[in-house]
Amino acid sequence: MTLTRRELAAAAVAVVAAPSAEPQAPQSAADLAKVVHDANQRNSEALTKFEIPIATEPAFQFRA
Repeated sequence: MTLTRRELAAAAVAVVAAPSAEPQAPQSAADLAKVVHDANQRNSEALTKFEIPIATEPAFQFRA
């Protein structure tokens, strides 16, 4: 499966924009941290399903 950077970005946006199954808002900061952690974990798992060849990534040169 080959994806362009635009297709990958569209897939990432679709994963983030998908409605979540949490019925209520978190009540405390600890609950909010857990909800955010779980959402990041789900997003990470969804993105790992896509294989991205190294040639897809642009070359960067960071200079100070």
